[in-house]
Amino acid sequence: MAPVEYILEEKASVAAATERVQAARAAKKRPDEAAALLVLARAHGAAAVFSEALLAAEQGLAIRRELKDSKGEAAMLYATAGLHLARGSAGEALHDATEALKLFQAAGDKRMESAALHAVGEARLASQEHQEVFKACDAGIAAARAAGHKRGEALIQCLMASARLSLGKAEEALAPAKDALAACAALNDIACEETALDAVIAVHAAKKTLEEAMSDVQMVRERKKSAGDKAQ
Repeated sequence: MAPVEYILEEKASVAAATERVQAARAAKKRPDEAAALLVLARAHGAAAVFSEALLAAEQGLAIRRELKDSKGEAAMLYATAGLHLARGSAGEALHDATEALKLFQAAGDKRMESAALHAVGEARLASQEHQEVFKACDAGIAAARAAGHKRGEALIQCLMASARLSLGKAEEALAPAKDALAACAALNDIACEETALDAVIAVHAAKKTLEEAMSDVQMVRERKKSAGDKAQ
């Protein structure tokens, strides 16, 4: 999974995002236009229309550079890294994630540094560069801990598990996957928990320990039901 959720939680349809871009342009508000272009890029990306997504992101990136807004530039680069990864362009994803990482490090933003390292790790995994994945994961976990970002740490643990599983090391993959699942459960973050559960199930499938997998699935189902009951 590309970790785009770190940047901007807001979601919008392509039509709504396009209207925002047009309104910002009409008002000649360049920062607002760049922000709207990021929303538009995400909307196109969610629809898997990557050519349009990248066009919007590149336009936003140009504005951020024009404004000398390094943190905004980093956010755009991080977004384009996710888009490149989603369309299978690991090399371009790695380039943009690495550039974003440098800018976040320069800004001292540990939370976003961890997100960029996650993106670097995903790009490395797509290229089967496992040792580089582990380096990115270790650095990303350290940055997430420094920022107190437990969700980010858990998602990087999932990536670590995937990398170990890719090497056929199912036994070694189980610990980070289970740690991630426990962390997400403690956060009461269902979306994070489902991502971690996918990692745990993949490990159990490789180990042929499906009964344990079903136990974990049942645990998450019960937690979701409990959360739903409390919400009513």
